[in-house]
Amino acid sequence: MFENRLTKALCIYLGYGRYPVPTKHPEDLRAALGLDRAQALAPQLDEIVSYAVDLTVGAEIDLGHLAENAAKAVRRKYPRVGGRGRRALAWYVTHHWQ
Repeated sequence: MFENRLTKALCIYLGYGRYPVPTKHPEDLRAALGLDRAQALAPQLDEIVSYAVDLTVGAEIDLGHLAENAAKAVRRKYPRVGGRGRRALAWYVTHHWQ
């Protein structure tokens, strides 16, 4: 169950709960929401994901702490992203941390 449409779209877009490794899945988003809605949401989803990833630049290697900080920062900046969406972002950033 998703808290709202934005959270659902973010989880679908990142493949959260569906794929073993996070990556962006615009085709799944289009299939689930339709072309028009997916295209309308894609820029906002990319902005949220980029914001979360940018938080990891120069971060320490403690991935648990990194994921927690990213989830908290996203919650402050994007309050409409629900808990499941924040967990999807934490999963994404820990797999894509460089």
